[in-house]
Amino acid sequence: MTQLKQLGLTVEQSYTTANTRKGLWRTAHSKTFIYTLTNEKVALRQLVLKNKFII
Repeated sequence: MTQLKQLGLTVEQSYTTANTRKGLWRTAHSKTFIYTLTNEKVALRQLVLKNKFII
């Protein structure tokens, strides 16, 4: 829950998300994550590898 608050979720959102009974895929694609975890935040934390294609 602490890590979710650090990502920018409110206390209520982080508590609800941390205690959900839904699966990981459904939780990751919830409106809460879509609106709070922007591409810039993900890139700053280097959670996703950026693929660069050379044409």
